Amino acid sequence: MKTDRVFVLLLVVLLPLSGCFDGSVGDADATDADDDNDGENLWYVYGTTNHTCVPQDPNNSSNNHCISDDETLEDEWVLIQNYTIIHQDINTGINVHSYSTTWINGGGGIGTVCSNGAITGWGIYPDNGDYYDNAGTRTSVEGLLPFAGLECDHYLFGKVWTQDTVVVPWHVTYEVYSLTEGPHN
Repeated sequence: MKTDRVFVLLLVVLLPLSGCFDGSVGDADATDADDDNDGENLWYVYGTTNHTCVPQDPNNSSNNHCISDDETLEDEWVLIQNYTIIHQDINTGINVHSYSTTWINGGGGIGTVCSNGAITGWGIYPDNGDYYDNAGTRTSVEGLLPFAGLECDHYLFGKVWTQDTVVVPWHVTYEVYSLTEGPHN
């Protein structure tokens, strides 16, 4: 009988304290399944594009190139094809973890065009001194893409000089961050 009383006494004393031990259930110890990723959502887009450069003047092309020289912006745009667009809303920022595009005959990258008129990342500088970018970029794929917080479109693009069709498997992995405009303006 003494053993039963000790057991009941321990049960009465320890039962209210059970919420203080690991593995307990209750609001104080509740965790969400999403706590492990700190609210980050990784996204990806991918595809395959048949990138073909169509010459502006087929009679003037040499060595199977689309253009004989990159004299003007129009010459440069013949070489470029957009593979996908990632839209960035106001008060958000895009962080690209990785991307792939063509590196054959000219390469590619991520170019940005924003609703406020900012343009960066294209690297289109023809021989005549014109340029498409109107803003320099000091970020890379290790951080947010340029003009985070503004409404922008980020274009994954490729640049191919040859008239031959190049099959380009492309891919972008990115995450979207919510941003708040700072008080320092």
